[in-house]
Amino acid sequence: MIGRALIERLSDPGVQLRLAVRDAARVKEHLPQIGKLKNVEVREHDFLQNDSSNLTTLVSGCDTIIHLAGLVHQPDQPPSMYDILNSKATKHLAEVARTEGVRKFVFTSTIAVYGPPPLDNVEEHGPIRPDTDYGRSKYQCEENLATTQPCPYVIALRPALVYGPGDRGNMLSLIRQVLKKRYFHIGSGDAKKSLIYSDDLARAILLALEKSPPGFQLYNVANPEQPTVREIADTIALAGCPGSRVPAIPEIIVRTGSYASLVLGGFSPLPPSRLDKLTRSSTCSVAKLQNLTGFAPNYTLLDGLNCEIEWASSAGKLATIRR
Repeated sequence: MIGRALIERLSDPGVQLRLAVRDAARVKEHLPQIGKLKNVEVREHDFLQNDSSNLTTLVSGCDTIIHLAGLVHQPDQPPSMYDILNSKATKHLAEVARTEGVRKFVFTSTIAVYGPPPLDNVEEHGPIRPDTDYGRSKYQCEENLATTQPCPYVIALRPALVYGPGDRGNMLSLIRQVLKKRYFHIGSGDAKKSLIYSDDLARAILLALEKSPPGFQLYNVANPEQPTVREIADTIALAGCPGSRVPAIPEIIVRTGSYASLVLGGFSPLPPSRLDKLTRSSTCSVAKLQNLTGFAPNYTLLDGLNCEIEWASSAGKLATIRR
């Protein structure tokens, strides 16, 4: 999702790109425009195989590394896989970057390092309390990069929820539920969320590369606008099914049903942790990035959701939805 947006922004023939992917044939099938770009070289690499020789071949001759690879959206994976594919892979890549003389290293972390909601405009120096293996592994990466500083410029970015073409996460799930009319507002739906559209994140990455001073630098990345959960769901309905309305249910009823389901049957379609995400704010401050780079998003929430819904529809991600 982020990589495809970056490729489009780095299509200038003066920039030579080397893409590390797990399956080159699959990437070219789903992103046929890559085959038309003369400045793009595609190489296969699996971060499960982190031997130095493969990584050296991958990194050799590169001035800048933008490290987007990682394990995400797979809560059933054991902690060891997050350690291997996030923490250790990033550490090995950084070690090779130092050896090969890479000048700039960008690492995409996550606001999940701040832990569960409520989060209110949390800043980069805010408390760190990740409650998932994903969040913990990303923070371990940050700590290693800050301690070792393998390159003259090391930039760690903590994006908020990212959405756009190629999405496999929470926003795509919400879009499906809203358009299938299986989603309802819980209470007032006034919990605020920090989001970032994929192309805006790509722009933020490039601005940080251009403007960041030497050393280890850390930035939150999000659209400064912080829509409520109600506004997000209503905008999805507007974009995907104009004229439809999202119903609402009092929060006390939903919470009572959730706890009762867990007590009586051991399972709830909306467990307390999921309810907290929908009913408590999770926002971060982007003042540091804005003050440094002047970053301002190009996409409104409606613009971004229109783009994701159009992509999801054309890619068959919404095939079972009848409007």
